[in-house]
Amino acid sequence: ACASVEGSNLVASGVVEAGDFQVGASTTYDANDGTMGDPSFAARYKGGNFAVTAVANGLKGDDVSATYTQTVSDDLDVAGSFSSDGNKFSVGANYKLDGDAAVKGKINSDGILNVGYQRQLTKGATLNAGLEVDTNNLDNRKVGVSLAVK
Repeated sequence: ACASVEGSNLVASGVVEAGDFQVGASTTYDANDGTMGDPSFAARYKGGNFAVTAVANGLKGDDVSATYTQTVSDDLDVAGSFSSDGNKFSVGANYKLDGDAAVKGKINSDGILNVGYQRQLTKGATLNAGLEVDTNNLDNRKVGVSLAVK
């Protein structure tokens, strides 16, 4: 359990864990007008090489999201998510090419495709390259490269 004060707001949250299950909730209380914020509830189950998470924001359940992740092998992870807020979804994967390099890919329901490449050059230097393409408008794309040095 955790509580903090942010201005006139009290923010409270808590999580209970039992084996492979976790359940949590959070809400706010505004001391100025004496109102309680819309609570959020979350649940997670982790079994072996997969995990399922569900989150409901608000008592009406207008915004519900779910995520599924799976480790297929030592080299491949896949995931999918869905949100009822706008009926959005995405699927993605991460594949380790070798001990120092990996590629990632993700596409969402808006048609945005992301592809990334990461390579650890040395113990303290990592090269990242990424591409984002709007599959509905192929002229709309972004490219990025970074070098992170620690």
